[in-house]
Amino acid sequence: MSSARRDPLVGGIVDGRYRVVERLARGGMSTVYLAVDERLDRQVALKVMHPHLAEDPVLVGRFEQEAKTTARLSHPHVVAVLDQGHTEAEDGDVLAYLVMEHVPGRTLRTVIRDRAPLSPREALRFLRPLVDGLAAAHGAGLVHRDVKPENVLVRDDGRVTVADFGLSRAATAHTMAGQAVVGTPAYLAPEHIAGAPADARSDDALLAWAGRLSAAHLGGRARPVSVTWSARQRRRWGSCTPARGTIRLSTQLRGMPDWVVAAVLVHELAHLLESGHGPAFRRLVDRYPRYAEAMAFLEGVTFAEGRGRTAPDRWAEDEDAG
Repeated sequence: MSSARRDPLVGGIVDGRYRVVERLARGGMSTVYLAVDERLDRQVALKVMHPHLAEDPVLVGRFEQEAKTTARLSHPHVVAVLDQGHTEAEDGDVLAYLVMEHVPGRTLRTVIRDRAPLSPREALRFLRPLVDGLAAAHGAGLVHRDVKPENVLVRDDGRVTVADFGLSRAATAHTMAGQAVVGTPAYLAPEHIAGAPADARSDDALLAWAGRLSAAHLGGRARPVSVTWSARQRRRWGSCTPARGTIRLSTQLRGMPDWVVAAVLVHELAHLLESGHGPAFRRLVDRYPRYAEAMAFLEGVTFAEGRGRTAPDRWAEDEDAG
């Protein structure tokens, strides 16, 4: 007997509206089903939280709030949220569910398994829309917290879509308060494993943030290939390698105001376009409205902590040649 036949939801109707056709996937937090919206006569993806999690009113409340926030996000590379609710199953279990658009296709995990190794060009074809979708989410105040190939869907027409925002965020927000980390260990940001709260500044999102800053203040001309946190930078707030298009930010920036971190990012983005700290470089960084204020902030931190580190506008060697 198949696992789908043993699933009590398959063949039934959830909340008097969603007829469950088959089970598509099961994860640590939820099960996803193919269902039919009986009211609108269309296929949907029905994500149902595991019953033992749905009994927690705090977790369910956060899940509902995240679902509402995600539903306001409309982007071609983010799976649309259509409905959300909770009801009681026939066996008495509480069912908290999320209804999303059904994306016909495969997960990126399946694509990688069938076609690996991917060429750099193929990999970029999947990564660019993924970053675009995450950037849109971060702009709406959402952090995915579980970006992995299983949560990236490749439609039959080749379009890439990010899935599984609402539940992963809500669950992580809840369990972090209890000092337990929820997510897929192989894909978690290191600082999240260490217990720090996840935000849009994790490595998987820094590149998207840099892209938005470049578009807003540098005309989109600076296009880094990667932006990462570096624990090895003890005397510099940031550095870059223009030849490779890579940027590194000191982990000591964590916990500082977003506008300060953004100023350091703009500084390094400008170095991808202009070497040195001459007039052309100054004109670029001055496009960020709070650049001078951020540099003064960092000077104050340096002075107060006495670490001998210099603020970005005095770095003579924040560009690496290699």
